[in-house]
Amino acid sequence: MPSQKIETGHQDTVHDVVMDYYGKRIATASSDHSIKIIGVSNNSSQHLAQLTGHQGPVWQVAWAHPKFGSLIASCSYDGRVIIWKEGNQNEWTQAHVFDDHKSSVNSIAWAPHEIGLCLACGSSDGNISVFTARADGGWDTSKIDQAHPVGVTSVSWAPSTAPGALVGSALLDPVQKLCSGGCDNTVKVWKLYDGIWNMDCFPALQMHTDWVRDVAWAPNLGLPKSTIASASQDGKVIIWTVGKEGDQWEGKVLHDFKTPVWRVSWSPTGNILAVADGNNNVTLWKEAVDGEWQQAFLAFSTMKVHPSPKKRALTASQNVVAFSTTASNPIPKKLKRLPHVFARVLELPFNSDAEVFVQETKECFRFVANGGDITITDDFQAHVIEILPGVTKIAIRGAQSVDRASVEDLDIDMWRFRLPTTTFPKMTSARCIGGQLVVTVPKTLNFEDDDNNGRRRRRRRRHKQGEPERVFLVG
Repeated sequence: MPSQKIETGHQDTVHDVVMDYYGKRIATASSDHSIKIIGVSNNSSQHLAQLTGHQGPVWQVAWAHPKFGSLIASCSYDGRVIIWKEGNQNEWTQAHVFDDHKSSVNSIAWAPHEIGLCLACGSSDGNISVFTARADGGWDTSKIDQAHPVGVTSVSWAPSTAPGALVGSALLDPVQKLCSGGCDNTVKVWKLYDGIWNMDCFPALQMHTDWVRDVAWAPNLGLPKSTIASASQDGKVIIWTVGKEGDQWEGKVLHDFKTPVWRVSWSPTGNILAVADGNNNVTLWKEAVDGEWQQAFLAFSTMKVHPSPKKRALTASQNVVAFSTTASNPIPKKLKRLPHVFARVLELPFNSDAEVFVQETKECFRFVANGGDITITDDFQAHVIEILPGVTKIAIRGAQSVDRASVEDLDIDMWRFRLPTTTFPKMTSARCIGGQLVVTVPKTLNFEDDDNNGRRRRRRRRHKQGEPERVFLVG
């Protein structure tokens, strides 16, 4: 099938591209806060609609099964999930807006249609929410609190057919399970018991050494095995499998790509896995008869992105989508992805690939970096602002380079570090020591009553003797 170039009309980075059930339309999500609906055919494409309503970058979009009508879900940095409904042809309205999460919603996934109209959402606040449509038009909400305390990056539903159903070893009732990946480097499996979501794998699946960027539960067509693929910042894709209910999940490294892996996606039959990595390659993998995974096809390689294109285009082939630029003579540049933004984030005035020494103790986080091309002086300060409701950014800037726009900007190439909710942003300090920038972010202060007049004194949590410190290099 020949590739096809599709003009999206987006003015900023495109984060997600999804085809509808019939393969006739695609929906795209972008940092320009919008969603585009584009009609595609064999040799042409047509812009059909633009959906606006989010107040931040849109990370993902998802088409609902057509049995529920023409519906799209979208999630954004603004912490909201929007359900869009098509009335008249190409006329879309907001059918419902969910604002349960207090920070960036990074991933959404519709449940198998046999379960009903049901949407799972993973957020940087650590929670997973599940919204289920009722017959009266309302929505019920269930939640997995602190599924991944430092942030949820991805969610994926299990097939509705239980493993082994086709060979008579399982019930035919729909199964409600999902898996999730997070910034704690783990993959977790969840199952709905009597209306309550409980963890269904003990312990959590731990083979990755960095953030899990994506998870995908494979269709099993009733065969007696469940399979999950996970992609990580550590460069590895791991295939997790389990036989019958109650058995332990087993993990096997599909491949070490030596670069962050962003997305994984299964074919409808569950026998081919597409992998998108940080070297701008999309590869297809298939399991051989001996159980080893082999690369079956290189879908895309050496994609190019202009540093600051005015418009974005897509090149699509075999239902795999890649970014290209509309510039006549694009400048080659390694494709980077805007990191999901968390409720608290530290931004240093360096490029995203700068080496920064990070130390974590019970008292604080400490960041030490050489200035490189930037001269570190004593006038560097921490500027704490709320760039969106519930989203706090600590920007470290010199006195000569401070303006509101630069502090609020989401420049893709800035060095950032996600801070947990145990930190105290307003107490952040920045100092020049020996020509190095040293930034200290204290952890939350405990408060306790000092007298009957309601005045309070603050005391820090004490570092317990013998407790280890965490020291690592980020770059």
